[in-house]
Amino acid sequence: GSSMLPKYEAGDVIYIRRDHDGVLPEYLNEYCAVRTSDGGTYIKILTPGTQSDRYTLRSLNAEDMTDVEVLWASPVLWVMPRRSRRCF
Repeated sequence: GSSMLPKYEAGDVIYIRRDHDGVLPEYLNEYCAVRTSDGGTYIKILTPGTQSDRYTLRSLNAEDMTDVEVLWASPVLWVMPRRSRRCF
């Protein structure tokens, strides 16, 4: 989608490493891949929610998703912009 423009664009390859369930405290306020209990997977800024064990998922140009139940979150490790893949 476009909710993370201009940081991430369609066609970018975003690398994460998921090696656990849940959310580690050091992931808060970081760009993360997030899996929600309703089956959605997003790239968002992960912040604490207003309720215990809930999180707010922040976008750069869309409304926040507030008090979301998160099954797992993993930080973005690096990004290969779509324009870089043309070289391969």
